Amino acid sequence: IKSDEYSEFLPGNNLAIKISTLASIETSLEHVGGALPPRVGESSTYRLNISLRNGTNDLRDGILTAFIPVTSGGVDIASIQPAKAVSLVSFDQSTGKLTWKVGALPAHTGDFSPLRKMSIQVRIIPSSSQAGSQPELLKTVAFTATDSFTEQTVNLTGSSLNTGHLQDGGFSNGTVQQ
Repeated sequence: IKSDEYSEFLPGNNLAIKISTLASIETSLEHVGGALPPRVGESSTYRLNISLRNGTNDLRDGILTAFIPVTSGGVDIASIQPAKAVSLVSFDQSTGKLTWKVGALPAHTGDFSPLRKMSIQVRIIPSSSQAGSQPELLKTVAFTATDSFTEQTVNLTGSSLNTGHLQDGGFSNGTVQQ
């Protein structure tokens, strides 16, 4: 270590500090079609958008998991975009678990290269027991990968989404109507 006060270096052991990358998950919701606000017994379709951003170090072996609540009211996946992501995504209808095998997420994704994105269309048919509520569409969003520089595991969590997260200009805040 050397400073302006001392003309010679102070002896000491070599110290290497590796800093893990800063990465993030962004989730958003769009109304695609059907009833707005959602209504009991009527179909409404939403697009769930998930984006991944990465900082300074490459990430490898990335896996994103989330849950799309499967209810008697009728939640089902209509499509996944982009089409090339379909082979990397699996959905277990019985548990509602969505798994996206992201793989490598290069450094500066979202800064110098586009965000890594996936969109899923979900159709719901609210039941009478959901009247007055804002049904969950996506929950327990988590991303795990290995930082290629530090060899540390990176664990991220993303925001859950319900029909109330729709920036809808006042359509009852996504609350199911009778």
